[in-house]
Amino acid sequence: MPKYPNITINLKEFETDNFTIIIKCLRALRENNLGHELENFVNDIKNGGAENLIRTASNWFNIK
Repeated sequence: MPKYPNITINLKEFETDNFTIIIKCLRALRENNLGHELENFVNDIKNGGAENLIRTASNWFNIK
């Protein structure tokens, strides 16, 4: 179960565009008043690597 299951992000058409995936996730945090989590999310991305970006995002959000 993701950390924020109430936040759904549609990444289906962006699966190969890492930049867009990151921006969508960061925007979701800000739009849901979770700006305090931005640094933690970025650190998770760094630790997981670009090849695991979808998996990292799904640990945080409900991904379509």
